[in-house]
Amino acid sequence: MQIDTQAVRALYQAADELDGIRARLERRVSSKRFQALKKKDQQMLVDSIRRLDEVAVAIRSELDRPSSAPRYKQALAAAALAVLSSVVTVVTTPAVDELFDEDHTVLGELSDCQDNLSDLVDMFDESPDDAQLPPAQRFLGILAQWQATNGLSNNEVADRIGASRDTVRSWFAGSASPTGDEYGSLARLVANYDYDTMPSPPDTAAFHAQLVDIARALQQGDNAKAEQTLGSLTS
Repeated sequence: MQIDTQAVRALYQAADELDGIRARLERRVSSKRFQALKKKDQQMLVDSIRRLDEVAVAIRSELDRPSSAPRYKQALAAAALAVLSSVVTVVTTPAVDELFDEDHTVLGELSDCQDNLSDLVDMFDESPDDAQLPPAQRFLGILAQWQATNGLSNNEVADRIGASRDTVRSWFAGSASPTGDEYGSLARLVANYDYDTMPSPPDTAAFHAQLVDIARALQQGDNAKAEQTLGSLTS
């Protein structure tokens, strides 16, 4: 997959936009109106701020690794887009929406950033090379998106599945693939992860189930089944 400098610059810009949106949300957390919200609504906004920060940090960390494969950069852009969709849902919740009565630019900035990230994902999609990759590598690209969406670094994944950090880093550097047992551990991680309070798109649970199915198919060495499920995710 060929990625030109325009796409990389766009990723840096997206990280800056995410930071700007996060800063606007943070200013509302110190307001009296925020303190009057129900705990559930407060937590959703706090989670929004945390995830915006995590995905911006993940994007910059990925861009600082020149050996990083383009598909992982695309995965981060897609993850940022998913996080933004959840943030829009939070910000437009009636109780939370009242915090932004005097600041109508937040939704506009969210919409603009969504459009930019959507264009960026399409920019990465212009090359069809990913379809030719082995299912193990395609799975890791989607796993990178899942990690970024949920604020998990490679080191945290390693710690949670009991693998060495160097081992997990080698997967995403393209120099190694998980073993059968490691695929099983990844499947359990996705299936049993404690997802936070932020609302998710209706198809999120189905996506998680498919990700688990791919990991289990790869664990069993069933590349045909993995390919079939990967096709349904990317079609």
